[in-house]
Amino acid sequence: MLRADRFFRYNVSLILELGSISKVQGRPSHFCQSFGNLIKNAVEAMYDREKRSLRVVSSEKDGWITILIVDTGCGISGADMARIFAPYFSTKPLVAKGDEPVGIGLGLTSAQKMIEAHGGAIEIESAPGPGTTVAVRLPVRRAVRNENST
Repeated sequence: MLRADRFFRYNVSLILELGSISKVQGRPSHFCQSFGNLIKNAVEAMYDREKRSLRVVSSEKDGWITILIVDTGCGISGADMARIFAPYFSTKPLVAKGDEPVGIGLGLTSAQKMIEAHGGAIEIESAPGPGTTVAVRLPVRRAVRNENST
């Protein structure tokens, strides 16, 4: 998936630290879309940076799986951090002026909803400059909540 991303071609260094983890019960398409959105954001945050490093780390402890996505991108300001999960909020333009990434502001919103539907959570630590760390936490072997139930 990463190698197919058009921004990955900007010589992003990929570091995988994948520990042994249990399976999580859920919809594979939700996980694929959620992690795809998170990784896409990380790669796009580095498009104009001199250092481009993407680290993905997996671990398991006390019945919880944690996946960290760490980038050396531009980071997120405090004002933007308060709104990053809001639908249609994006720091990216809708129309590119060149090779810059574009966005409509639904990637993090949908990722958060899908991860939460599986009993998990997304936490983000960031500041302008040093990059961003996204932590996705998921319970081991939890069934997905039926969104149509009352």
